[in-house]
Amino acid sequence: MGRASELVKVGGESVSLFKLQSLWDANMDKPAVVIALPDERLGHQIEIASLEPLTSLEIESFNRRLLPFEQIRKASLIPSIPRSAIGKVNRKAVYDLLKTS
Repeated sequence: MGRASELVKVGGESVSLFKLQSLWDANMDKPAVVIALPDERLGHQIEIASLEPLTSLEIESFNRRLLPFEQIRKASLIPSIPRSAIGKVNRKAVYDLLKTS
């Protein structure tokens, strides 16, 4: 997954996963990874994978900072946040974790 995979279409709008991840990291206390999973109707759906359970209030608080098409629609738990050799989040590994859980 390269730079192109950081930009996804949601309902015809371009969404930067890098921007959403940066906003999450700067404003929220719980470690998590912003991801986009395929959606038949919208193209992609924005989701978040976290190490700890997220409350609906935490997600709503974050979503208030976003445009409607950028908002998180689902939260999932993952056992760890996979990283590359240089320390970047490995979103493909996160997708794989979600497929197996």
